[in-house]
Amino acid sequence: MLQQVLADAVLDKALPHNLVMDTPKVKRPEHEQPEVLSIEDFQQMRQLIVDWRTARAGRGGAQRDRSFVLTDVVEILGGTALRINELLGLRHSDVDYEQGTVAVCGTLVELDGLGLKFQPRTKTPAGMRTITLPRFALDALQRQAKLNGHAENIFSTGTGNFVNSHNIARSWRAARTESPLVWAEMKSLRASVATWIENESGLAAASAQLGHAVAVVGGSKVTAKYYIGKKGRKIVDNSGILGDLVGPNVANESGD
Repeated sequence: MLQQVLADAVLDKALPHNLVMDTPKVKRPEHEQPEVLSIEDFQQMRQLIVDWRTARAGRGGAQRDRSFVLTDVVEILGGTALRINELLGLRHSDVDYEQGTVAVCGTLVELDGLGLKFQPRTKTPAGMRTITLPRFALDALQRQAKLNGHAENIFSTGTGNFVNSHNIARSWRAARTESPLVWAEMKSLRASVATWIENESGLAAASAQLGHAVAVVGGSKVTAKYYIGKKGRKIVDNSGILGDLVGPNVANESGD
């Protein structure tokens, strides 16, 4: 509308030129593909968390403390590519321990004045999905369910509230200090797992894991643009599935 008003003003000789038309358009920068963790990076991530927990011994080192929560969050994110608030909102009813599957049915949202609440829907309809878990991720879910003992939620605080993702991020920042993985964040795991799967089984498989609608032949444009890591960097070999690629957390013997 403003463009038309100014065009009329130019025709009426009230203005020398149309300011809107003469303003150069700002070209949006190309979206950078995410930096992702290699399998070796993920194993180092596991070890950093164990080392951090060991250093905390005697300072809140019980199994319900945040170092064990961080361990299990990383294990499950590394085996599912869930969004962290999808993970922290999981309920016992979402997990079939016999079949080794988890149904993603919602996510945590933070509401002004109300704190964290469970929203019974995902970011998009395609996000409502069932994921088969590798053994290490299922073990982590079972450990949290046992340690917390909450009637409904798998992850909970000592007071029975939802675990805040900001606290998980704070714990990881403490664990990664002065390490080569200082760049890595919790959200890096989602892009990393997507890349491992894409390298092994293709874009369509990565799209399904992430809960993206498969809008094009072979996979989702969203997956390709925002989640698949830089080409040319070999992330995984041809071992097959995440359980074979990642394997059990051998660094976490004290957490078994």
